[in-house]
Amino acid sequence: MLKKHHIDMIVVGKHNHGFLSTVFLGSVASSVMRKSPVPVLVVPVTREEQ
Repeated sequence: MLKKHHIDMIVVGKHNHGFLSTVFLGSVASSVMRKSPVPVLVVPVTREEQ
């Protein structure tokens, strides 16, 4: 899909759900970063933006 649509970078937002939640459940942003063949930019989301 990335090559078909000529995607050069993925941008994802990251919510802070706490340390234990992230350790046991992981995060979508972390999973995308591990699996992506292109660079990934992770942008923190503040409470005001949620």
